Amino acid sequence: MNFRYVITFAWFYGYSFLKRGYTYVFSYLVTPLSILFLVYVLSRGELIQYAIVGGLVSVIVTNSVVSLSDVVMLRKEMKLQDMLIATKIGP
Repeated sequence: MNFRYVITFAWFYGYSFLKRGYTYVFSYLVTPLSILFLVYVLSRGELIQYAIVGGLVSVIVTNSVVSLSDVVMLRKEMKLQDMLIATKIGP
């Protein structure tokens, strides 16, 4: 595996993304942190381990839904490109 590629990929989608879109990171972390806060307040700190697991599950579900929507959009875009390439287009 190319270590330099991995570092460049992580920098591009990690640090530079945080620098450009910090509001997205805030909105991304609102759900797990709110679960953590509510469970901590309502259970007086006794069920904090469940809140951490719930926050992790919510992050995984959010990533899954976003990835699914990206896949659907890519599939529709590829169908459109295939349709345009298959048609006869004059100059």
